[in-house]
Amino acid sequence: MVSNNRPLKILFIASEVEGLVKTGGLADVAYALPKALLAAGHDVRIVMPAYQKTQETWQAWPSELRMLKLSEFYSSKIRFRSGEHEDIPMIAIEHPESFARNGIYDDGNHGFDDNAKRFGVLSKSALYWCKHASWQPDIVHGNDWQSALAIFYLAEHYKHDEFFANTRSVLSLHNAAYQGHASDKWLQTVGIHEKFFNLDDFEDHGHLNLLKGALSFADSVCTVSPGYASELLTPEGGHGIYFKFQQLDQLTGILNGCDYSQWDPENDPWLAHHYASPEDSGKAENKAA
Repeated sequence: MVSNNRPLKILFIASEVEGLVKTGGLADVAYALPKALLAAGHDVRIVMPAYQKTQETWQAWPSELRMLKLSEFYSSKIRFRSGEHEDIPMIAIEHPESFARNGIYDDGNHGFDDNAKRFGVLSKSALYWCKHASWQPDIVHGNDWQSALAIFYLAEHYKHDEFFANTRSVLSLHNAAYQGHASDKWLQTVGIHEKFFNLDDFEDHGHLNLLKGALSFADSVCTVSPGYASELLTPEGGHGIYFKFQQLDQLTGILNGCDYSQWDPENDPWLAHHYASPEDSGKAENKAA
C-alpha cells in the first residue's frame, strides 16, 4: 500500500498543460498541481501527447522508438520524448497518426472520430513508459475522459503484472460533462473486452463512454470542489451518469487551487490596481475598472 510518510512517485496523465496547450481548466491544474507536488518533495512525471502545435517544445527532446501494443487488434510505433517544461519532468508521446493534427480534440466543428483510439494510445503509452523506464509509480493520476482508459488498463490489462502490484489509481474530474463518447466499433481496437460493454461499465445508450466505464476501475475519484462532488450525485447535475457517481465508494471534492506565482493580485500585469488582501480598495477599484 502507498505510505503517507515518504515521497511518492506520481504519474500524472493529462491531455493539456498550461504553457504548452490549453482549452480549459484542466491545463491549469495539470501544470500547477505537479509543480506543487514536486515542491513538496514528490517525484512527478507528466505524460501528455506530442501535439503538432507543441513540436517546438518537444522535437528537441531525446526520443526512444518503441512498439506499443494497444490491444490484440492494434499495435503501432510510438516515440517517448523526455524533457522538461518549466522544470517539471515530462514525457511527450509522439504518435503522428494520432497527434499530428491541427486540432486537439476536434477539427473546429466536430470531434475526431478516432478520439477513443488516440487517447487510448496516450493512456497505454503512459503505463508502458513506466515499465520501459523501470519507474514504478505509487499513484497513476488520470484526468477526465482523455486519460480515463489508463485507469482501466492499470486495473485490467496490468492486473497480473507485479510491476504495478503496489500502484493505485485516482481519476480527477475537471468537467464531467465531457465523457469521451465514441462508437462501439472502437472496443476491440482500444482493448475493452465486450463483457465490459454493459450499462454498469462502458455502455451508454449503445455507444462507448470512456469516462463512465473508467469510474468502475479507479481506486479513488475526485473532483474540483466539494460542491461539484455533491452536484454529480444528483440527476440534475450528474451529466446523465449520476447513478455511477452514487455507486462510487469514494468521491472526494477537493477545492481547486491555483499557481499564485501566476495569479497574484499584488503584481498581476493585467490588473488595473494591485492589492494585497480582499480588504484593500484595489479589488473594488478593479471591479469598477
